[in-house]
Amino acid sequence: KDATLATNKIWPDGTRLNDLEIADAYFDDTIPFGGIYIDYMNSIVKLSKGDIRNVTYTHTSRGSLKRYPGARRFTAAVRDVQNGLVDMAVGAFWVTGE
Repeated sequence: KDATLATNKIWPDGTRLNDLEIADAYFDDTIPFGGIYIDYMNSIVKLSKGDIRNVTYTHTSRGSLKRYPGARRFTAAVRDVQNGLVDMAVGAFWVTGE
């Protein structure tokens, strides 16, 4: 299991998932995402005054994670955008030569 996948998943009371809860929780959209990037996106949505709406947070697809394993999970998220599975990916991304 890749424990880093679910570090941005939190329980409704604000506690982060422990190692035993991480395995399948990343792919469970009923457990909300949280953290600085989610807070940032929520602020942008609020500042848009209705121009941005219907924002749904979800996980990177299993197919892209399998294609780009390990530390390349950001590439996997961008691949989901390229494939039209999602409109955007939120995270600490930067352009590389890959």
